[in-house]
Amino acid sequence: MLKDERGITLVELLAVLAILSIILLLVGSTHIFGQRQYFEQNETIDHQGDVRLIMSQLTTDVRKVNANEGATTKNENGVFTLELGTNNEYTYTHEPTTTTLKRNGVILSENISEFIWSSTTNEAANKIKIVSVVDDKGKQASLETVLYLRR
Repeated sequence: MLKDERGITLVELLAVLAILSIILLLVGSTHIFGQRQYFEQNETIDHQGDVRLIMSQLTTDVRKVNANEGATTKNENGVFTLELGTNNEYTYTHEPTTTTLKRNGVILSENISEFIWSSTTNEAANKIKIVSVVDDKGKQASLETVLYLRR
């Protein structure tokens, strides 16, 4: 009869451990790479969503105000304030130092680097530009449009 050879040798055990460690290293690095990509893309999407939300809310508020009520702006100590309506029904405040944009005192976003409202030659037309802060990939989300006050 042949020798009873139950079990594994030390060489076989080391070979299996080496192969398993390589597989675990590859799976782990792939997982970490995917997780990093997820968080970077999630941040970019959040910034784009913030800019779109603010533009949508501002457009809705401008449609509720007519040209006679108007829009007033002021810039004090670097804090930009936009007031819409005769009784300042809608007040947007942008603090560039903290990148915070508020609507009637409620924070809409903490990721806005630029909030620019400028009147054109036609007093009913107003140019608006909203830009997010730079994300980890060095990109910014921005929207720019012209909003008209109703007559």
